[in-house]
Amino acid sequence: MPRRAKVRIGLAAYRASVLAAAFACLGMMAHHWQQRRAQNFEVTPQTISQWFPDVASIEPPAGDLGARAVLDSSETTLGSVLQTSPASDQIIGYVGPTNVLVALDNDQRILGFQVLQSADTPSHLAMIPDDFPTSWYGRTAADLPDDDPIISGASLTSEAIAKSITARLLNRAAEPWFSGEITLNEVHTLFPGATDFSRDRQGRWWIIQGNEKPLGVIVLTTDCPTQHTGFQGPTAAMIGLTVDLQNVVGVKILASRDNEEYVDVVKEELGYVTPFAGKSVESIIADTRPPEFALPVSGSSYTANSLVSQIRTTLEWVSKPPKANSPIRWQTRDTLLMIWVACCLLVAFTHLRGKPAVRTALQILCVALGGIFLTVMVSQSMLIGWASHGVPWQSYPGIVLVAAAALLIPIGTGSNPYCHQICPHGAIQNIAFGITDKQLTISPKLHKWLSRLPWLVLAVIFALALAGWRGNFASFEVFDSWSTGLTILSIPVILFIVSLVLSPFVRTPYCHYACPTGALLKFAAGPTHRWLLRDKLAGAAVVCGWIFATIALIGS
Repeated sequence: MPRRAKVRIGLAAYRASVLAAAFACLGMMAHHWQQRRAQNFEVTPQTISQWFPDVASIEPPAGDLGARAVLDSSETTLGSVLQTSPASDQIIGYVGPTNVLVALDNDQRILGFQVLQSADTPSHLAMIPDDFPTSWYGRTAADLPDDDPIISGASLTSEAIAKSITARLLNRAAEPWFSGEITLNEVHTLFPGATDFSRDRQGRWWIIQGNEKPLGVIVLTTDCPTQHTGFQGPTAAMIGLTVDLQNVVGVKILASRDNEEYVDVVKEELGYVTPFAGKSVESIIADTRPPEFALPVSGSSYTANSLVSQIRTTLEWVSKPPKANSPIRWQTRDTLLMIWVACCLLVAFTHLRGKPAVRTALQILCVALGGIFLTVMVSQSMLIGWASHGVPWQSYPGIVLVAAAALLIPIGTGSNPYCHQICPHGAIQNIAFGITDKQLTISPKLHKWLSRLPWLVLAVIFALALAGWRGNFASFEVFDSWSTGLTILSIPVILFIVSLVLSPFVRTPYCHYACPTGALLKFAAGPTHRWLLRDKLAGAAVVCGWIFATIALIGS
């Protein structure tokens, strides 16, 4: 292999390793600082008085959902509250997760929400109403809509909040106390001639085998994504079905988190009557009567009603064709992102780059689609948030691919298409440049010193992130102003205005003299044939970061 090729490969591997080591160090330190801080905020009576004016005390977490009962002065239960963290911390918004306080009444209906803490940017949170999402008020967990409500301009943050609430309330509460397994003795209560049983390929039910042929199918209510709660908790039951899944053979309760006395009454009633056996699945699903008509049990109505509702919901789930098990949620916005970036890369790596009309059209597209409509820009706050809390490749794969392209293409090619062709703020500065013949001349010495500012800001951001700074990293850059608008005076808005005012006289002033993300990508897009001083400094900074992280972990 020629020496030049070896140097090129070595430089690309070194720069990729430096970036990977930096992200790994930030992630480890973020986990360290999170462990040292309280994961859950202490909820006081004053915090929840807006929903419970007569609150006197709050009980410790209890039950499968870990909800805290709210009591008045006479120790009467008014409702309950719970937090989405840490159970939903894996759901990432624009930067990180959001911890939401959820208030419920005694019937498990939603009374309201309150954001306790969020890793997302304050400007995005400011766009979300305090009572978001109001359309969910009065609903139970089983009644939540499939589509998450979204706030324009803060779509990732609002969507993550809605998903966190849904995931927390639909916690499949039966899993911690019910294994999801069945025994042959239990199978015999519904299929006396059973000799064996096994899961189907999709894991939705158990296939019951006789001596020579299948006898039927057993479905566990705990496998259903939607769970109904009785007086104190959910009930696990198995439903026997015919081989064609069209008729019910019988129902048997396996376990329950509900009141033991009430559960025993319902079990006894099921032993005397067979409200579901022999009926078609279709007729049970179509039965819209209140649950007490299907299984009337005096004194245990909450438990019986929840069981009936759970059976109906489970049968409806079974009757639907299974959805493709894809963890990635690809949406229209991701498709638009890919089309936009593909156009930018086409111009960046072909002769079209030399056509002024094509460049101008692309810049307008970047501003309109990427900046105003999608508000997608790679930033330090986003990258630090991903390093700290995980990459949202499931909920927003498009922006993950954009960020990956922004970092990996420079390492592999030595060119920087993100800054030159994709970035909306770079595009709007290029559009503004040249609208006047008057241009500001910057001396080489001043240009040299000003060009060091982005690197200095990048170093400060890296140090603050390692130290667990809880401030807003979006304040170091201009990009937040694209999503929040110019109505709220902030550092990003000031940077936006100043850079736009200077752009007609100085080419891309923000990119050259203020952008830390640009500096990061410039490091990735360094010359492919020679080492630079910044390569050595970047390596030294990451080594120092790991030394600091090691000392912090040993000392904790």
